[in-house]
Amino acid sequence: MESTVISDAVNLASRLEGLTKWYGATLIISEQTLDGLSDSSSYRHRPLGKVQVKGKKESVRIFEVFEGNAEPLASLKLETLSLFEQGLQNYSAGEFQKAEAIFAEILQRHPQDLAARRYYDSSAYYSVKGRPENWQGVDIMEFK
Repeated sequence: MESTVISDAVNLASRLEGLTKWYGATLIISEQTLDGLSDSSSYRHRPLGKVQVKGKKESVRIFEVFEGNAEPLASLKLETLSLFEQGLQNYSAGEFQKAEAIFAEILQRHPQDLAARRYYDSSAYYSVKGRPENWQGVDIMEFK
């Protein structure tokens, strides 16, 4: 007997798994999953913004769980957490020059932070090219 699980949740989980490579994260979860945890504060995590994954029309807020990261990587992410959140707020609001400066500061402390690098690069690009039309603070991911 063969069976296949096909659902929106499975599709989203697959897309989030694909984003781990893009953001350099071990584990990415949706806001719905984070909210479903009995005590989310017992896990070190940080927001990664809102994305629209391939195959979905709605955007989803995503989070990196870095509880299992080795030290000093986890400590560096925790140390720059408030800066990262501030940079992400500026990025989402379309304040790309402010976001670029914040992510540059994070990268000075933690050059291997791929998520900060992605946001720095995007902020720098949009600072020069201008805010995209109909900007909603959502990154559209065209890959699987």
